[in-house]
Amino acid sequence: MPVLGIVASQISGHLFAPSGAYDSIATVTVSSPVASIQFASIPQTYTHLEIRWLYRSTDVANAVSQAYFYLNNSRPATYASHMLRGIGSSALASGQSSNQETYFQYGTGGAAAASIFGAGVTTILDYTNTNKNKTHRGLAGFDANGSGQIVLNSGLIPITAALTQIDIFPDSGNFAQYCQFALYGIKGGN
Repeated sequence: MPVLGIVASQISGHLFAPSGAYDSIATVTVSSPVASIQFASIPQTYTHLEIRWLYRSTDVANAVSQAYFYLNNSRPATYASHMLRGIGSSALASGQSSNQETYFQYGTGGAAAASIFGAGVTTILDYTNTNKNKTHRGLAGFDANGSGQIVLNSGLIPITAALTQIDIFPDSGNFAQYCQFALYGIKGGN
């Protein structure tokens, strides 16, 4: 038996899709290497934010690169990050606290083959709620002919103010040409 909402939507010729539940806010595509990416003047009309990205650094000394981010240009010494990471057939878990920046995600470094970029999704939860510290979660990975990685991470940022700015930067080098960061707003529940 078909679901009533789908049948009713088909009567008018299309499936129902709520407007404004998941919106593109801004996209940055790197045309030449840059030290950081910034999303500023973030609208306060969503429940959560999501960043989808392709990332590679210019650091030719490393095949893997970490990225970090600041929220509202704040650098308190109490950021905390947690990570589960699969590297080939190995796995590791780690946690950090009292950092001056919070871990955003892993991508590739300049020592990786030129066509390999890390890809992933990072969600910042309840970014406008002034009664909560900000938390984030992410999933990322890349394949390097069997030696790639997959990473699941989360973190706590002790900021209760509504977020209006996000700055993302690699741990060394710059963001390479063709990196892309897209910011989305998510309305609704958890």
